[in-house]
Amino acid sequence: MYNMSMLTILSGFEEFTEVTFLGDRGQIELIQLEGKSVLTKPVAFIPKYVHPKVGGRAWIAKIWHEFNNVFALLRTAPEESLIFFCSLSPITSFFYKLIKRFYPEKKVVITLHGDIDFIQQNKTRLRNWLGKFFSWSFSMKDRKTKYLVLSNTIKKNLIREEILSGDELYAVNHPYVFDALNKQKKTAKFPVRIGHIGVASTEKNTQLLFTLAKIFEYEIKRNELSFSIIGMTANIDEFNNGLVEYQNDSEMLPKSLFNEKIAGLDYSIFFYSDQNYKFCSSGAILDSIHHRIPIISFKNQGFESLFSEAPGPVGYLCRNIDEMERVIRDILNKDVEADYIEMQHNLNAYQNNFTIDYVKEKLHEQLIPFIHAK
Repeated sequence: MYNMSMLTILSGFEEFTEVTFLGDRGQIELIQLEGKSVLTKPVAFIPKYVHPKVGGRAWIAKIWHEFNNVFALLRTAPEESLIFFCSLSPITSFFYKLIKRFYPEKKVVITLHGDIDFIQQNKTRLRNWLGKFFSWSFSMKDRKTKYLVLSNTIKKNLIREEILSGDELYAVNHPYVFDALNKQKKTAKFPVRIGHIGVASTEKNTQLLFTLAKIFEYEIKRNELSFSIIGMTANIDEFNNGLVEYQNDSEMLPKSLFNEKIAGLDYSIFFYSDQNYKFCSSGAILDSIHHRIPIISFKNQGFESLFSEAPGPVGYLCRNIDEMERVIRDILNKDVEADYIEMQHNLNAYQNNFTIDYVKEKLHEQLIPFIHAK
């Protein structure tokens, strides 16, 4: 979604007369299939080998091929071009900065995704090491390398903690292609279906969903309420108490099934904390906005920013599990239909802030001075 969205956005800049996309052959085929109607100028697609396996020794091969692709791109890209990385792994980011010294005049923008949060050094040993590679790469300054993050909150946090400076950073909302959804969601009383969207893990505090389900065990068994996980699971199976519906699966769901399950929810629920999500955004939130599903979440910087930018109420922010319990009991015991309909309308309007056109305008005004700079 992100790669196709950014290709659509950048190909629409009048300043770029030619656009070339380099990537995995399978991804190129998907983009060519889904992007025919949205790409605004011809794009040259060049397949590059991306090692398909992850984990163990496969990581060495994966990083090696990624490094070779980056080096070849720096070496062959025309001097006046803009190189835009949709993503770059922490290790390759470090080696990129080493070889970038030999190409000081080439302009580069690198997108930072969720793995940037590894710099907090509060993850597993491997992820903390990956965070160090990010930190080392950021310490090597290059005036023609800029970074793009997918939230203003992330940009502010990176600047405040002196990880990157303001003149190194751009920020836009995560672009998203929304389908036309005309069906009004049900507002029938029971059962109320609450689900966690996206990868479930202890880093996201998803284990607390089982704690919450235990509190509502009586309502669940009376079929007044259900909790579910829609997406892959990582390290939460030990918390399973039989009260949350999910498949212990390390494979991604097919897109059609994923969307079907999300559409069946009445509320989405998230337990992210600033400790683990200070420097990354979540695509799962956009899935909730896409399907106009009101949100129940812990109060954190990212969600406070999202809620404040929305045109009106889009859900509930809670300080802890106790407040979540009170919110859910109100949903079960009170007439919230009018509030629910209002939230759906607000979510529908809020989609505009993540559309291709909106993000294109915001990125354009930030990027143009860099494009024209000498």
